[in-house]
Amino acid sequence: MMIRVRRLRERDLMLIDTLNEHYANFGDKMDDSYESWRKYSYEEVVAYNELKRSANIQKALGVIAVLGGIAAAAAGIPAAEILAPTLIVGGAAVFKRGMDRGEESEIHADAIRELGTSFDSEVSPMVIEVEGQTMELRGSADQQYQDWRRILRKIYASETGFEVGDATDLNATPADAPTRLSSPSTAQP
Repeated sequence: MMIRVRRLRERDLMLIDTLNEHYANFGDKMDDSYESWRKYSYEEVVAYNELKRSANIQKALGVIAVLGGIAAAAAGIPAAEILAPTLIVGGAAVFKRGMDRGEESEIHADAIRELGTSFDSEVSPMVIEVEGQTMELRGSADQQYQDWRRILRKIYASETGFEVGDATDLNATPADAPTRLSSPSTAQP
Protein backbone atom coordinates (compact mmCIF):
# COMPACT_ATOMS: atom_id res chain seq x y z
CA MET A 1 0.00 0.00 0.00
CA MET A 2 2.83 2.42 0.88
CA ILE A 3 4.60 1.63 -2.40
CA ARG A 4 1.39 2.38 -4.31
CA VAL A 5 0.91 5.64 -2.40
CA ARG A 6 4.53 6.62 -3.12
CA ARG A 7 4.06 5.87 -6.82
CA LEU A 8 0.90 7.96 -6.87
CA ARG A 9 2.68 10.79 -5.07
CA GLU A 10 5.60 10.64 -7.54
CA ARG A 11 3.15 10.64 -10.42
CA ASP A 12 1.36 13.62 -8.90
CA LEU A 13 4.65 15.51 -8.53
CA MET A 14 5.59 14.67 -12.14
CA LEU A 15 2.23 16.02 -13.29
CA ILE A 16 2.78 19.20 -11.30
CA ASP A 17 6.25 19.59 -12.86
CA THR A 18 4.76 18.99 -16.31
CA LEU A 19 2.05 21.56 -15.67
CA ASN A 20 4.60 24.10 -14.47
CA GLU A 21 6.71 23.48 -17.56
CA HIS A 22 3.69 23.86 -19.85
CA TYR A 23 2.65 27.13 -18.22
CA ALA A 24 6.22 28.43 -18.42
CA ASN A 25 6.23 27.61 -22.15
CA PHE A 26 2.79 29.16 -22.51
CA GLY A 27 4.05 32.33 -20.81
CA ASP A 28 7.12 32.47 -23.02
CA LYS A 29 5.02 32.07 -26.18
CA MET A 30 2.63 34.83 -25.23
CA ASP A 31 5.18 37.37 -23.95
CA ASP A 32 5.60 39.22 -27.26
CA SER A 33 1.87 39.25 -27.96
CA TYR A 34 1.15 40.45 -24.45
CA GLU A 35 3.70 43.27 -24.60
CA SER A 36 2.32 44.44 -27.97
CA TRP A 37 -1.21 44.29 -26.64
CA ARG A 38 -0.25 46.33 -23.57
CA LYS A 39 1.54 48.98 -25.65
CA TYR A 40 -1.16 49.45 -28.28
CA SER A 41 -4.11 49.17 -25.93
CA TYR A 42 -2.52 51.81 -23.68
CA GLU A 43 -2.12 54.16 -26.64
CA GLU A 44 -5.73 53.56 -27.68
CA VAL A 45 -7.03 54.08 -24.13
CA VAL A 46 -5.13 57.37 -23.83
CA ALA A 47 -6.48 58.57 -27.20
CA TYR A 48 -10.00 57.42 -26.28
CA ASN A 49 -9.93 59.22 -22.92
CA GLU A 50 -8.54 62.42 -24.46
CA LEU A 51 -11.18 62.49 -27.20
CA LYS A 52 -13.96 61.70 -24.72
CA ARG A 53 -12.80 64.50 -22.39
CA SER A 54 -12.49 66.94 -25.29
CA ALA A 55 -15.92 65.95 -26.62
CA ASN A 56 -17.55 66.45 -23.23
CA ILE A 57 -15.92 69.88 -22.82
CA GLN A 58 -17.07 70.96 -26.30
CA LYS A 59 -20.61 69.75 -25.67
CA ALA A 60 -20.73 71.58 -22.34
CA LEU A 61 -19.38 74.79 -23.90
CA GLY A 62 -21.90 74.48 -26.74
CA VAL A 63 -24.80 74.10 -24.32
CA ILE A 64 -23.55 77.04 -22.25
CA ALA A 65 -23.25 79.22 -25.38
CA VAL A 66 -26.77 78.29 -26.54
CA LEU A 67 -28.22 78.97 -23.08
CA GLY A 68 -26.26 82.24 -22.95
CA GLY A 69 -27.72 83.26 -26.31
CA ILE A 70 -31.24 82.42 -25.16
CA ALA A 71 -30.69 84.31 -21.89
CA ALA A 72 -29.28 87.32 -23.77
CA ALA A 73 -32.31 87.36 -26.09
CA ALA A 74 -34.70 87.10 -23.14
CA ALA A 75 -32.90 89.79 -21.15
CA GLY A 76 -33.53 92.42 -23.79
CA ILE A 77 -29.90 93.57 -23.87
CA PRO A 78 -29.41 96.12 -26.69
CA ALA A 79 -26.66 94.06 -28.35
CA ALA A 80 -28.75 90.88 -28.00
CA GLU A 81 -30.07 91.16 -31.55
CA ILE A 82 -26.58 90.32 -32.81
CA LEU A 83 -25.19 88.45 -29.77
CA ALA A 84 -28.06 86.01 -29.16
CA PRO A 85 -28.19 84.43 -32.64
CA THR A 86 -24.38 84.30 -32.77
CA LEU A 87 -24.20 82.52 -29.39
CA ILE A 88 -26.99 80.10 -30.30
CA VAL A 89 -25.59 79.21 -33.73
CA GLY A 90 -21.98 79.13 -32.47
CA GLY A 91 -22.98 77.06 -29.42
CA ALA A 92 -24.86 74.60 -31.62
CA ALA A 93 -21.80 74.27 -33.89
CA VAL A 94 -19.48 73.68 -30.90
CA PHE A 95 -21.95 71.12 -29.50
CA LYS A 96 -22.04 69.37 -32.91
CA ARG A 97 -18.22 69.22 -32.98
CA GLY A 98 -18.34 67.71 -29.48
CA MET A 99 -20.78 65.06 -30.74
CA ASP A 100 -18.46 64.32 -33.69
CA ARG A 101 -15.50 63.95 -31.34
CA GLY A 102 -17.55 61.59 -29.19
CA GLU A 103 -18.22 59.44 -32.26
CA GLU A 104 -14.53 59.58 -33.17
CA SER A 105 -13.67 58.29 -29.69
CA GLU A 106 -15.78 55.22 -30.44
CA ILE A 107 -13.27 54.32 -33.16
CA HIS A 108 -10.67 54.02 -30.41
CA ALA A 109 -13.07 51.99 -28.26
CA ASP A 110 -13.54 49.59 -31.21
CA ALA A 111 -9.75 49.41 -31.63
CA ILE A 112 -9.39 48.49 -27.95
CA ARG A 113 -11.95 45.68 -28.34
CA GLU A 114 -10.23 44.49 -31.52
CA LEU A 115 -6.84 44.42 -29.77
CA GLY A 116 -8.33 42.21 -27.06
CA THR A 117 -9.77 39.84 -29.64
CA SER A 118 -6.48 39.80 -31.52
CA PHE A 119 -4.56 38.98 -28.36
CA ASP A 120 -6.94 36.11 -27.53
CA SER A 121 -6.44 34.62 -30.99
CA GLU A 122 -2.65 34.93 -30.76
CA VAL A 123 -2.52 32.94 -27.54
CA SER A 124 -2.30 29.62 -29.30
CA PRO A 125 -3.60 26.30 -28.03
CA MET A 126 -1.24 24.27 -25.86
CA VAL A 127 -0.44 20.73 -26.99
CA ILE A 128 0.45 18.38 -24.16
CA GLU A 129 1.24 14.70 -23.92
CA VAL A 130 -0.13 12.81 -20.94
CA GLU A 131 -0.30 9.07 -20.53
CA GLY A 132 0.95 8.60 -24.10
CA GLN A 133 -1.97 10.66 -25.44
CA THR A 134 -1.55 14.00 -27.15
CA MET A 135 -4.14 16.55 -26.08
CA GLU A 136 -4.76 20.11 -27.14
CA LEU A 137 -5.89 22.71 -24.64
CA ARG A 138 -7.73 25.56 -26.34
CA GLY A 139 -9.14 28.90 -25.31
CA SER A 140 -7.92 31.48 -22.83
CA ALA A 141 -5.31 30.67 -20.19
CA ASP A 142 -8.10 30.22 -17.65
CA GLN A 143 -10.02 27.84 -19.94
CA GLN A 144 -6.83 25.88 -20.64
CA TYR A 145 -6.17 25.64 -16.91
CA GLN A 146 -9.71 24.38 -16.25
CA ASP A 147 -9.34 21.76 -19.00
CA TRP A 148 -6.01 20.70 -17.52
CA ARG A 149 -7.62 20.28 -14.09
CA ARG A 150 -10.32 18.07 -15.63
CA ILE A 151 -7.63 15.92 -17.23
CA LEU A 152 -5.82 15.61 -13.89
CA ARG A 153 -9.03 14.62 -12.14
CA LYS A 154 -9.71 11.91 -14.74
CA ILE A 155 -6.17 10.56 -14.41
CA TYR A 156 -6.45 10.57 -10.62
CA ALA A 157 -9.81 8.79 -10.74
CA SER A 158 -8.49 6.15 -13.16
CA GLU A 159 -5.34 5.61 -11.07
CA THR A 160 -6.98 5.43 -7.66
CA GLY A 161 -10.56 4.49 -8.39
CA PHE A 162 -11.64 7.47 -6.26
CA GLU A 163 -13.78 10.22 -7.71
CA VAL A 164 -12.74 13.72 -6.65
CA GLY A 165 -16.02 15.57 -6.69
CA ASP A 166 -17.40 17.41 -9.67
CA ALA A 167 -14.88 17.79 -12.51
CA THR A 168 -16.01 21.38 -12.95
CA ASP A 169 -15.39 22.26 -9.27
CA LEU A 170 -12.08 24.06 -9.56
CA ASN A 171 -12.41 25.76 -6.19
CA ALA A 172 -12.30 22.54 -4.21
CA THR A 173 -10.44 22.59 -0.92
CA PRO A 174 -7.19 20.63 -0.64
CA ALA A 175 -9.06 17.90 1.28
CA ASP A 176 -11.42 17.53 -1.67
CA ALA A 177 -8.65 17.68 -4.25
CA PRO A 178 -5.49 15.76 -3.40
CA THR A 179 -4.00 16.78 -6.76
CA ARG A 180 -4.56 20.48 -6.06
CA LEU A 181 -2.22 22.73 -8.05
CA SER A 182 -1.54 26.43 -7.86
CA SER A 183 -3.84 28.56 -9.94
CA PRO A 184 -2.40 30.16 -13.11
CA SER A 185 -3.78 33.50 -11.96
CA THR A 186 -1.26 33.46 -9.09
CA ALA A 187 1.59 32.15 -11.22
CA GLN A 188 3.75 34.45 -13.29
CA PRO A 189 2.89 33.83 -16.98
